[in-house]
Amino acid sequence: MEVCPLDRLDFARVIPPGALVTWSEGAGEPTALTTRLVAQQDRLRAELFVGVTLSDTLRDIDPSRLAVSSYCTLFRYFDLFERGAVDIRPSHYSRMADLRPDVLLIQVTPPDGAGRRSLGTVVGHNPAYMAAGATVVAQENPNLPWTEGDALIADARIDILVPEAAPLEQLVPRRPGPVEHAIGGHVARLVPDRATLEFGIGSIPAAVQQALAGKRDLAIHTGLLDEAAVDFIESGAVTNRYRETDPGLVSAGFLFGTPRLYRYADRNAVFGMRGSDHIHGARVLAALDRFFAVNSAIEVDLTGQVNAEALGGRYIGAIGGQGDFQRAALHSPGGRGTVALPSTAGRHSRIVARLSGPVTTARADADVVVTEHGIAELAGRTLQERARAMIAIADPAHRRQLEAALDALA
Repeated sequence: MEVCPLDRLDFARVIPPGALVTWSEGAGEPTALTTRLVAQQDRLRAELFVGVTLSDTLRDIDPSRLAVSSYCTLFRYFDLFERGAVDIRPSHYSRMADLRPDVLLIQVTPPDGAGRRSLGTVVGHNPAYMAAGATVVAQENPNLPWTEGDALIADARIDILVPEAAPLEQLVPRRPGPVEHAIGGHVARLVPDRATLEFGIGSIPAAVQQALAGKRDLAIHTGLLDEAAVDFIESGAVTNRYRETDPGLVSAGFLFGTPRLYRYADRNAVFGMRGSDHIHGARVLAALDRFFAVNSAIEVDLTGQVNAEALGGRYIGAIGGQGDFQRAALHSPGGRGTVALPSTAGRHSRIVARLSGPVTTARADADVVVTEHGIAELAGRTLQERARAMIAIADPAHRRQLEAALDALA
């Protein structure tokens, strides 16, 4: 392992022409490294594959030098999409571990007494990329929380270590409002004690967790956790006692939040950070009973097809882990696959006759759709029965229009 000060790091020496480069997502982004890489882009020609990005790293990217691809929207960079500077790789999250990046940028903690380091907030595909032979450049950041599980790595996995303290990127949660709390209450009615839960981040997952605080012996197996998980775990509803894998542990791939979440996770034995092959892997998910997947959508049509990716030609979402988790929930004994969303966005219905974007989850995989107006049970129902159930959970102001559209489709 080479130790290199940041001001001496020359990416032209590390990244060969035409290489595929990736880095840890969200709060795992090694911003000292990514900022320096972009600053040196005039001497590089490579492709960047990036995930959820909370930083301003890509603001001054030159697509003629660094082509950018992603599996998801880049929240701060809609202008890059509009300029055609970002290409989408449509893929289930589980399949992205099959990519073979040439260079991987990560953050790690300082070593412990045994010489181990931790990836801290993000594990994701990093173990798979390291195992596939990527050149690993690691930013040693003492501000990173120490987590265990698949987050632990040895110095032998690192090619270049760059000591550089930096603040972690933050994602401040949006508080749930009345609509989100209504959705959370409906979802909680579906979830039994001893269920294992997957949910994303944001105001609806936060409301779901609040509504589940009265349940017993729940478990968490999820790709993403934000600050809402702290209160959920502390409520006593989460014990992870009866889960089939990782008993006693909260299994997660990413922590995206504020310093409160990062402090809570630091050396907290309840967290078992796991790689995507474990969190999203079919074999692991198949072992889970009473697995409840709760995911969101941009819109859902009357047959149960889900669009979680694009609207009006603009890519604003992702396929992500929805397909991995939805299908696992359908096959789990006692499990359910739930799509939860507000019934409207402004004046527009999010329950629609026809999708305006791609089909992220097929109607064959539809199970339950929830809005603030109730629960639509779709599994095993005919198309006409599904349409009536979906109209019943649409906003009342849009139901007549949806009924007319249904008559026209019939």
